[in-house]
Amino acid sequence: MKKQMKKQILIVSTVGLLGIFGATSSFAMDQQAGEQHEDQAQIKMQKQADIQQSDRLTRNLKSVEDLNGMKIYDANDEEVGKVDGLLIDTESGKVTYLMLSAGGTLGLGANDYPIPWQAVQARADQKGFKINFPSAKLKNAPQGTKITSRDKARKIHEYYGVSPYWEEDQEQIRRYRKDMETEAETEYDADKPDFHDEQEYQERRQYE
Repeated sequence: MKKQMKKQILIVSTVGLLGIFGATSSFAMDQQAGEQHEDQAQIKMQKQADIQQSDRLTRNLKSVEDLNGMKIYDANDEEVGKVDGLLIDTESGKVTYLMLSAGGTLGLGANDYPIPWQAVQARADQKGFKINFPSAKLKNAPQGTKITSRDKARKIHEYYGVSPYWEEDQEQIRRYRKDMETEAETEYDADKPDFHDEQEYQERRQYE
């Protein structure tokens, strides 16, 4: 009788252990499957984000032929004219002005206005441009397709309330040089020995 009970207990214990092992194994497999599913979901989301970013970059690349004839809207979202070319600084390679063609009939008698690129932005639908001022400002705006002097260019920028593009370039150069100087000073301080006296440090350097 005792042997039979021991045998039954052993069988029950074995079954119990197998049940626990099976449950643990099943839980681990479920957890692993869940992690794999999350990884696959993250990979899929990353691929979709990369595709969207690539699409945005592709949409933003336009040739002059693509831009010419595009509609231009003012700050009130009213159409004021069309794109009639760009002016590019060949030294820096930057687009400096968008030529706005407005007025006239069937393309005849239209006026050309050089609009500083800083005052222009692409519409969200990529089907035109928007200028950050009302169309009434064009009434007394500078005209012409040629900018023959720096003084004339400055007056155009001042009229539209934006900084001249060449001054922005100079400011970027100044900031870059300042950052480089700060970085050099930081590296210099990091290499500097821990002397208690600055004079002692300078005297030591003379013998290096």
